[in-house]
Amino acid sequence: MDDYLENATLHSTTNSGTIRRIAFANLPRMAKLEIMWEWFWRSMIVTVVALIVAMIVGFFFGVGIGLFLVALKIPTEPFKLLFQVLGFALGLATGFLSLNFLIAWLTRSQLGAYELWLVQPAGFEIPASEVSNKLTSPDTSQRTPSSISHNSPDPASW
Repeated sequence: MDDYLENATLHSTTNSGTIRRIAFANLPRMAKLEIMWEWFWRSMIVTVVALIVAMIVGFFFGVGIGLFLVALKIPTEPFKLLFQVLGFALGLATGFLSLNFLIAWLTRSQLGAYELWLVQPAGFEIPASEVSNKLTSPDTSQRTPSSISHNSPDPASW
């Protein structure tokens, strides 16, 4: 077994095989750098796209409301605080949507030789009413992590 796995492994058996839980601190330096690089460039792409979307939405929102008020000959000054609050809400929504996209992208991606998986601790149950159908969809149930230990190239034999 690799040295960095000694103190950090927890073997779990799933329908896809055995998954090893590995602590980031115990990884070799190059593996850490690969994971950080993969995480960084994805974060930069999401940040730049979110910034561009926020600028476009903010521009059209501001110009649209401003032209509407000017067309009706209503002064814009009394609405300044309202515009700031609405702009903040739009920015917050853009931030949450981009963070949601980033987390989903990271959990679907390979980061160096590893994948990021969300693990539910033992004894923690999610009520059945809150479990999404996405958890049992064919595309996620057939997904196999690169960290699965197996000897056969055929996933059906795991």
